[in-house]
Amino acid sequence: PQAGASAEVRRPHAHAYTILSVSGAIGVAGTRLAASGAGPRSVRLTSVEEALASGADAAAAAARALDDVSPADDALASAWYREQTLPVLVTRVLNDLG
Repeated sequence: PQAGASAEVRRPHAHAYTILSVSGAIGVAGTRLAASGAGPRSVRLTSVEEALASGADAAAAAARALDDVSPADDALASAWYREQTLPVLVTRVLNDLG
C-alpha cells in the first residue's frame, strides 16, 4: 500500500478490550477500509469505498459506513454507541490517509 492508517476505541476499565476499530489503506486499486467490532465479524466498508471513488469528501463517505454493518449490544458497548462512533473512526482514518 501507498499509505495505511487505523483508529480504535477501547474501554480501559474493561482490560483495554477494543470495542471498535477501523483500518484503511491506499493502494493501486484505490482506498480500502474495514471495520471490526461493528458486527459479528470484521467487514469491508465498501459503501465508504464507493463514495470516495465517486468523489465524496471524508465526512460524506464516513456517513455511509453504517450501510455495511449491523452493530449489536454486548458487554463492552451498545449498538447505539457503535453507530455513533463508527463514522468518527472512519473520518479519522480517512484524514490520516490524506
